Amino acid sequence: MTAPTPAYRITAEPDEDDLREVGGLGLWSVSSSKPNCGLKHLRDDDITTFWQSDATQPHSVSVQFPRLVSLMRISFYVSFAEDESYTPQELSLYAGNNINELQEIGQLELKKPAGWVNVPLHGADERSPLRTHVLQLMVRANHQNGKDTHIRQIKVYSRAQYTAKEPGMAPYTSLEFLSHSCVR
Repeated sequence: MTAPTPAYRITAEPDEDDLREVGGLGLWSVSSSKPNCGLKHLRDDDITTFWQSDATQPHSVSVQFPRLVSLMRISFYVSFAEDESYTPQELSLYAGNNINELQEIGQLELKKPAGWVNVPLHGADERSPLRTHVLQLMVRANHQNGKDTHIRQIKVYSRAQYTAKEPGMAPYTSLEFLSHSCVR
């Protein structure tokens, strides 16, 4: 299968200290799921549970945000050793303003992955975040030609905002406020 090469390129990862998980702000959906292996298992912070698809490929996981968000990274946990033919091998990432107007922004090929797969996201310029309402991870093929997919966890990250260092203080909302923090 030859897919068009998107203009998007995967680049170096952002610094961990600059990120915060924002998946709780969005509405998550999956293309299908087996009983007791649904969406809640994908976001429960437990790598022993997993989402399992239950239909023909491709399989997808989508998150829709009520407002435009700036995303820096998507991370998902997969384990070839535990899931074998259920492990994703070929994936695509899509983004857009709504679920019906998504554009492919990247492709991944995983070779027997074990653990967290971190995929940096960026806008038109590699230093800016990806600004979107919807982000979708699509599994196009599994290892060993498996039919259904297991993904154990998934998280999306944005840049961290400056926060107050002392309890009871309002969070900083800009660099200007941060520069005057010692006056507080």
